[in-house]
Amino acid sequence: MDTIKDKVEEKVEQKTGKSGDSDTSDTVEKKEIPNLTGELSVEVSVEMAPLTLSILEGKAQFNMKDGQGWIDAVDAQPIEQGWGIKTLTVSTAVLNFEDGSMVLLEPNTELDISLYQLINGGVSQGGERHVNLKIVNGGVAFDVVPAESPPNTWAFLTPDGAVTIQGTGGSLSRRVGIKEELDECSNPDHADDPICTGDNKAVSVDTKIELLEGTATMVRKKSEHDFDNEDGDEGSDHKEEIQAMVVKPGVAFQASEEKPCTEEMLE
Repeated sequence: MDTIKDKVEEKVEQKTGKSGDSDTSDTVEKKEIPNLTGELSVEVSVEMAPLTLSILEGKAQFNMKDGQGWIDAVDAQPIEQGWGIKTLTVSTAVLNFEDGSMVLLEPNTELDISLYQLINGGVSQGGERHVNLKIVNGGVAFDVVPAESPPNTWAFLTPDGAVTIQGTGGSLSRRVGIKEELDECSNPDHADDPICTGDNKAVSVDTKIELLEGTATMVRKKSEHDFDNEDGDEGSDHKEEIQAMVVKPGVAFQASEEKPCTEEMLE
């Protein structure tokens, strides 16, 4: 044991220049050990930035969703997250965003601002931008200032899907029309189908997206009535299909489909 101790002391002496027998009480440097207890806090500011609605032609309206209904807008009308806006038959308007992005509402278009938040000042200050716009009905043209995704997000939502974009310019429309009945109901073989009897209305849904620049990712749920269902089960009288695709400039996506009208569609 003494031999091992001697070797350790020898190593210490070689490293420090001091022998193990010397008084080191005055030479040992005392260092304060920092207090590492506590909490680490990261401050994140979330801002619901202001929007404005510029009226280019005719009349536009906004809805604060507080029970007052639709109110006529003035030019440069302030708009907030959670509100709805719409144009009438002969009118166009532009929704202006704080970072310079713009969304043009075509005639007879209704849009809900589901989400518009800037985190830590937005993209221009090294933060983030998050936007969700729901197209209830109609068409829009858009010019969105580029922002890296993720973490930034910008999505146009519809009742049957979503289109996610980055720094993109283009147009998107979803037009819903009421019909007396589904086209297939005129086929004698389907005349007795429950969906073709009584006062069951139908709707036609026309969707189109076209880009001038950038890319967009589209996910949508395609559904249609299944006239070939032989089981008679109410839960299996329609077919659904999830479609996912990337849309690029010069190649427009366009789809038209029919489906039974629901109370939700008439609201």
